[in-house]
This record gives sequence, C-alpha cells and structure tokens, in this order.
Amino acid sequence: MTSRQIAARLLPFLSGRSYSTARFAARAGEEVIAISNAHKAPVGVMEVPQRLLMGPGPANAHPRILAAQSLPLLGHMHPPFFKIMDEIQEGLRYTFQTDSKYTLMVSGTGHAGMEAAIANLLEPGER
Repeated sequence: MTSRQIAARLLPFLSGRSYSTARFAARAGEEVIAISNAHKAPVGVMEVPQRLLMGPGPANAHPRILAAQSLPLLGHMHPPFFKIMDEIQEGLRYTFQTDSKYTLMVSGTGHAGMEAAIANLLEPGER
C-alpha cells in the first residue's frame, strides 16, 4: 500500500480540517495536506510574569545574573575566562583560609563537588 492510499483511507477520520490535493514540484503526484493556522499563536516576545519563589526548588535569579546569562559564552581558553578563574581561585583560598597553589574549582554538579571534597579529605581505608 502506498502512502497516498494510506492517506486517502485516513482522511475521512480526520474531520474538522481542510485538506488540499495541491501538487508541489518537489514530488510530482504526491497529495499534500494543507496546514491549518487555526491554533497558531501570534509571534512575538513571550511575557513571563515576575514571581517570588520561596520553596527549596527553583529560585529567583537576580537581574544581574539574568543579564550575565544573555552575554556570549566564553570558551575555557579565552583570556577573560582565565581572569575569572583566578578570581574564583583567590575567593576559594580566602574561604578555606589556605595559601595552597593547588586550590581548584570543580566544574560539575554538586555531587561531583562533594565527591571531590570527600576524596581529598579521607585517606584510603577510612570510613
């Protein structure tokens, strides 16, 4: 059974829609169903209301964060990225009150960070 024959059998069951048997140059002899614009939404900017989220789940982002997310991404080899990493490294040194040059950040989930912390705090065989 060809696709035209299948479509011809299905058309009576798809009531309420307009169909066209217009032929297009892409495939001669193929029947094409017309697209209905009855449910097409107007095109434009979606307005999302401001909400104050107070639960443990998603949290409101500060407008400064939202503005930063709209900027072009930096690659991990761009010079401005190195500067940001250095600033974060200094902040971590202050937080942990250390002068170690091996203070590093973990690019990953919270689970990856916890695993890295535990792996660095425990010796083999400790529980």
